[in-house]
Amino acid sequence: MSEPAPGPRPTFAAVCVGLFALWQLVYLPLANLIDYVPRRPHGPQPEAFADPYQRCGTFTTVEPLQRAAERAGDVLDCWAELSGQEQGWTMFAPGPPPHSCFVAVELRFADGTSDTLLSPYEPDHVRPANRAPLVHDRAFNFEMRFTLDAWFLPNDTIAERPDLYAIPPAGARALRAPVVAYLK
Repeated sequence: MSEPAPGPRPTFAAVCVGLFALWQLVYLPLANLIDYVPRRPHGPQPEAFADPYQRCGTFTTVEPLQRAAERAGDVLDCWAELSGQEQGWTMFAPGPPPHSCFVAVELRFADGTSDTLLSPYEPDHVRPANRAPLVHDRAFNFEMRFTLDAWFLPNDTIAERPDLYAIPPAGARALRAPVVAYLK
């Protein structure tokens, strides 16, 4: 009985595709679970609130274990941003925001004139053009943080609940230090 001929060897591209598929099978569940592991914020101050879903703090007093979890989280976060797989589950959760908000700044000058600057992300039509991942991402995320508190404030409640409209300015004031650090 003769030995069967060996099959063709996998190509380099086939191996890469297979490794990528395996990585994605590991990455996806880990990326969703890592947000439940408390990690210490690090880096410049604006980064401390970059991910509103990440639990902050520590989960253990064993420093090497805490550091390992933080580095694993950094790798997962980096891959999410690099590959365009960042996730914001609130848009799929029960009770998603009824509308979008965009930042506008009113400038008042000593001569009595004023001007309003609209967010560059505010669409000028109903279906804005797609935007490539990683392009203007940081500024967009800062602006989004300013508007989070206003997402659930529909226009028809202004007369009924004017107290609700005091929330967004307070939220913006709470972000003063990170925003000033970012602008510097």
